[in-house]
Amino acid sequence: MEKHLHIIVPRIPHPVDNSNHYDVYQMIAALHKNGVKIHLHCYNSSHDDIQNIVRQLCESIDFYHSENSPKIFSKPLPYIVEHKKNELLIEKLVLDDHPILIFGIACSYVATSPRLQQRKKFVRLYHIEFQTYKTRCFYSYNPFRRIYYWNESRLLHAYEKALIANIDGYAATCKRDMRMYHKEFDCTSVRFIPPFYSRVAEAPEGVGAYSLYFGDLSDVMHEKTVLTLLKEVYKFIHIPLVIAASNPSQKVLDAVAKHPHVHLVINPDEASLQDILSKAHIILLPSRYETGIQPGLLQALYNGRHCLANSKVVMNTGLESICHIADSPEAFRQRISQLYHQPFTKQEGLDRKVLLDNLYPNKTAAMLMDWIWGHSFEI
Repeated sequence: MEKHLHIIVPRIPHPVDNSNHYDVYQMIAALHKNGVKIHLHCYNSSHDDIQNIVRQLCESIDFYHSENSPKIFSKPLPYIVEHKKNELLIEKLVLDDHPILIFGIACSYVATSPRLQQRKKFVRLYHIEFQTYKTRCFYSYNPFRRIYYWNESRLLHAYEKALIANIDGYAATCKRDMRMYHKEFDCTSVRFIPPFYSRVAEAPEGVGAYSLYFGDLSDVMHEKTVLTLLKEVYKFIHIPLVIAASNPSQKVLDAVAKHPHVHLVINPDEASLQDILSKAHIILLPSRYETGIQPGLLQALYNGRHCLANSKVVMNTGLESICHIADSPEAFRQRISQLYHQPFTKQEGLDRKVLLDNLYPNKTAAMLMDWIWGHSFEI
């Protein structure tokens, strides 16, 4: 019997310009390869945004607009959820009885509809959202943003807890988030299903040409991370740095212009980013977030040389032994200066491969399919 699956995503997952999009795209490709008929539902996209490669993987693709500027503080729902309420999407989903896979809490409003109460519904977790917004509140300097992030964190905590009654299962990208859902919400329906990943190449040996930071700078926390690197690290060391960034602000452009040894690559496509990764000697992975597999971490470990992260990125992920760790600007300066003259060895690459293959086995599609279509597996 044919297997059909509705997948709801914030936007078309191609071109792949951040790690969440990579997981969506690789999941769709893997499910398609295994014979699943995919019905893709996207917000904030249009027919013009679709690459032919995505069309070929899906049985159907539908588009929806986000709610136009709902008042942030006047709704009982979190803004990110209220923003993606769409009755047309619900009308589309009730036409059949296929299971529904929702990418992220922001797209999960459909799961609360009484008309879909009897449907099998699953959520792919990338972060513990209330905790992510709590972190943004703590680090934000803008008073209005702090109030918004605090309120959103409060509403998200209540919403995520209530949502559990409407969801058949959650798929966390790391065991750290799985344990958090158990502890915070007493949720027993959350499972660890590793990020989908297609290795492009082995981690290259030898010496690369520069240090590298890459990521989507539309996230205020990622922007703050880049500005901190420039102000507190690369102001004092003159090792080349490449910043491969999606959506950099004028603030980032101005900061980069002050450092002649820093080069900015704006909105690189997938092939360009892969080439940039392969030529880097040190990949920088600092973050203030403590949930989810951080953007770019697996991509860097699979395809790059030395990876330098802070404790929050790798804590309780099982990846501590294959990353270099620094937790202050001074420590970053010291480790970058040391690693830049330290070749990446064949043995380091082999050790990394063994650990990654053990933690993220090449059977993720089978795990997901068994879970959605009624079979069980061990965590």
